[in-house]
Amino acid sequence: MSEQIHNDINFEQKQLKNYVAFNPIILARLLGDKNIRITGLEEKVRTYYETHKNNIENTIKKPTGYMIAETIEFNGVNRFSKPLKYKLNRYKYKECNNIELLILVFCSTVGDLYIPNRILSFESTKFNKILLFPEDEVNS
Repeated sequence: MSEQIHNDINFEQKQLKNYVAFNPIILARLLGDKNIRITGLEEKVRTYYETHKNNIENTIKKPTGYMIAETIEFNGVNRFSKPLKYKLNRYKYKECNNIELLILVFCSTVGDLYIPNRILSFESTKFNKILLFPEDEVNS
C-alpha cells in the first residue's frame, strides 16, 4: 500500500531591493513622440545623442559597475497594455525620467547586462523592453 504525503507550502515573494525602471516608452515621450512609437526610436535616440554627446558622456552621473537587469519584454506592443502593467507592477520601482541617463543605459547594454564605459550602440532591439536595475547599483 502506498501512501501519498501532501505538504502545503505557502510562501511570499519579497523584493529585497527597490528598482529604477528604464522604460523606452518614457524615453519616447521625452524625445517628443506623442504617439509613443518604439519602432524607429533608435534614430531619434541617435540624433539626440549626436547633438548632446558631450553632456551624455562627460556630465551625467552614470552607473560605474556592471549590472544585470530584470527585463519586461514588450512583445511588439508600443504602449502600456494590461499584461505589461501587471508585469511591471510586480516590482517596487521608480521611473528614470532623465533622458540622458536613459540613453546612456539603454545604449550601454547587451541583452540585460549593463556594461560601464561601453561604446554606445543604437540597435532597435535595445528599445523593445523595460530594464529594471537595483536602485543602489544605479546610484553607485
